[in-house]
Formats: sequence, structure tokens, C-alpha cells
Amino acid sequence: MIANPAATQTGSAERPVAAAPVPTPEDEAKQVDAVVQALRAALEGKADDGRIGALEAQLAFVLDQSGGGCGATTKALSAVLQGNLSGTARAAVRNLSTTVSRCQNEGTGATGSVADQQVEQGPGVSVGGGTSNYLTQ
Repeated sequence: MIANPAATQTGSAERPVAAAPVPTPEDEAKQVDAVVQALRAALEGKADDGRIGALEAQLAFVLDQSGGGCGATTKALSAVLQGNLSGTARAAVRNLSTTVSRCQNEGTGATGSVADQQVEQGPGVSVGGGTSNYLTQ
């Protein structure tokens, strides 16, 4: 139960919190297929140029937009890893798979979205001002 902010209007101080629906095996299988297709489409035509981080970020965005649950996302990444991938793609998918696998043990709330994790793991870049007062003599 959580406090109802509209308690003064409704007369009720609490309201029940609905549990998140658990996907049926058929629904999860459909989610897995959809995520696999989205990942394969994103990987299609990508160069094997060693830019693992850039590809990881693209794939993380695909995963984030897919809306798949923890189980479906983990299974989809495993399925994609079984396919024929370039070295760059295999490394990027493996890195994402490792990151996403933590949600099985800690819950999806602990990992946040995959895209958020990738941003947080990236290098810190700051663009700042400041002046230099070099005098020529």
C-alpha cells in the first residue's frame, strides 16, 4: 500500500499497488523473437572496425527501446551470440550480455535501463570555460 495523495478528496489514505504482470511463456517467446530481430537488424552491415563501445551504445539503445523484460533480453542476447558475428559485434553483444545478466539476480530496478548503464560506464567528458592570461612581452 502507498499513501494516496488524493486522500482528502477520496477519504481513503491508502490504495493497493498492483503487482507487475508476469509474462506468459508465449509472451516472453514473442518478446525474445522481437528483440533478436531488432538486434540482428541493428548489426546488419556494421563494419568490423573494432569500435566496440560505439556498437555497444547502439545496441543498448535498441535493447532499451525494445521494452523486453530481463528474461527476454537475456535470452535474446544469448541467441544473437550463437549466430555468425564479426569480432566487434561479438565483443559488443558479449559485453551487453554480461551487463544485462545482473538483472536476473538483482532485479531490473537494480540495473536500470541498459542504455543508462552504458552511459554511466562511458568516459567522463567535461567542457568547461576558464581563461588563460598569457602576456606576450
